[in-house]
Amino acid sequence: MAISGVVYSIGDWIAQECFLLARFMKCLSCTGRKLWPFANLNTYGVIPVEQGVLWVDYIELIWVTILST
Repeated sequence: MAISGVVYSIGDWIAQECFLLARFMKCLSCTGRKLWPFANLNTYGVIPVEQGVLWVDYIELIWVTILST
């Protein structure tokens, strides 16, 4: 299989993709551990029940912004 002018075997290509996916998931997991506990503590402790859905939607907007960068 040729990718950007370099010939890889299928096994090498799969190993490379798995490595990149694992690195991405580690970064994503660390970011999630920083954001979601804060959001959940505020959702169930500070934010009134009537505003809970709006608050979670706001945090999800922030999360999507983080994922897109």
